[in-house]
Amino acid sequence: MSEKYDYTAFGVLIEHFSFENEQFSSQMATLILRGLNKASYDEARPYLEAMTYFLNIRDDLQIKRIEWIIGYPQPLIQPARQGGVSFGMFGNNSIDEVVYVYGPTLIVEGCNSVLDIILTNRRRLENMCAVCLRQLLLLCDLNPTVFEYVASLPAPSYNYAKFTDWIRAFLEGYIADAKKYYYGGGFPKEETGNETLKFFNAFEEKLNKKIQKNEEIITGFRGGKKAEAVEKSEVIENGVSQNNEKAAPVLKSVLPIFVIGETKSEEKLQEIQLLQTNPGVTLVENQVYAYIRESKPTGTTNLAFPPSIVRENYLATHQVRPDSGLAHFIRPMQSGSDNQPKENKLEGKYLFNSGFSLKSVFCTSL
Repeated sequence: MSEKYDYTAFGVLIEHFSFENEQFSSQMATLILRGLNKASYDEARPYLEAMTYFLNIRDDLQIKRIEWIIGYPQPLIQPARQGGVSFGMFGNNSIDEVVYVYGPTLIVEGCNSVLDIILTNRRRLENMCAVCLRQLLLLCDLNPTVFEYVASLPAPSYNYAKFTDWIRAFLEGYIADAKKYYYGGGFPKEETGNETLKFFNAFEEKLNKKIQKNEEIITGFRGGKKAEAVEKSEVIENGVSQNNEKAAPVLKSVLPIFVIGETKSEEKLQEIQLLQTNPGVTLVENQVYAYIRESKPTGTTNLAFPPSIVRENYLATHQVRPDSGLAHFIRPMQSGSDNQPKENKLEGKYLFNSGFSLKSVFCTSL
């Protein structure tokens, strides 16, 4: 694929041989992932063109191909206080720390998904990020299934509401940088940035309509009662309420979003032996109960947390009382057996629906 060829003709071949053919589709996905993970920004075009044709095939395997190539969101695991694991905010040192990764569901050694390539390079190899982002947004414009998939992706960190919230600021900075400095090598940086921004504007227009429609459905579900304005919201500081009059606008998402805190408990629901070979494969389903709170991201911070403990996105963990409900979301700097939060002091909004359950499925090879 690194050699010169007719993209359209090759795309027709991809569509023909991949249609309803899982084995060939798996081989094609492996080829694309390996190529993208090895290519530089000026070598990525053949693989991105192949990806566009590949993911635009409309058959029963389309979602599987999307998860193979684009990536599937998985929460990062943090160590819990008393063994086990926690998901989400607990254990992080800043609001913008990554809480989700988007690995491919097709295991290809040493290969990241398109989403992970984009996120990894947004602060490193910006040209690679831009060319991959352009192709992904083009796919969203061409294919409703890809659009719905990307629109529903969770945000990589808690300062955002959805995956795409960081893109506009990145593209505007990328274009401004291209205008300010001269770049040799023949790469049309400004043109690439402007074209990607055009696709993103189209994506955002469709996404905003989808969010508005969902808000109307949720409002109707609540009996016509709308959520309170952000400017009148309150934050809780270690159990003390403070009015936040100058709050920044909260970013919106397709569905309500939550900050996930420390794991409260975990129980095994079932264990199923899938393969009785040696080694075998066993599927274990666990139900995890975690502390949660409604997320209020602004793009730079999250109003779900008191401003006194957030310093330019960094968390002042030394100001979190170990006996407060907040300690179930932000681990105090000094942890130990004497610093465990006491159940009788978890009053106020930072208890955050302690009965909320998250289901996670783990596959274990024996």
